[in-house]
Amino acid sequence: MQKIFLRRAKEVVKADEVISQAVQDYLKMVYHLQQEKKGVTTKAISDEMRVSAASVTNMVKKLVEMGLLRHTPYQEITLTHSGEKIALEVIRHHRLLELYL
Repeated sequence: MQKIFLRRAKEVVKADEVISQAVQDYLKMVYHLQQEKKGVTTKAISDEMRVSAASVTNMVKKLVEMGLLRHTPYQEITLTHSGEKIALEVIRHHRLLELYL
């Protein structure tokens, strides 16, 4: 399992804390939905990842607390600067792994 480290997010997240695979997946999904200019909602994430809406809501709350997402209930979800940096790092790591497979 690859390890992604958070280097400079809000103070809520400690430096060099390992980001779980689930967090990586959610950040990557939000990034892709933003790039496709689709509205990033809990429903859109739920549909794309094929998980329950409740699971998405819980993870979004966790990511907001970590300073990686911005979300107001019943409105769109956006990545913070730190969230976008981590999402891009995850995507870059996945592409590098694909090259070696």
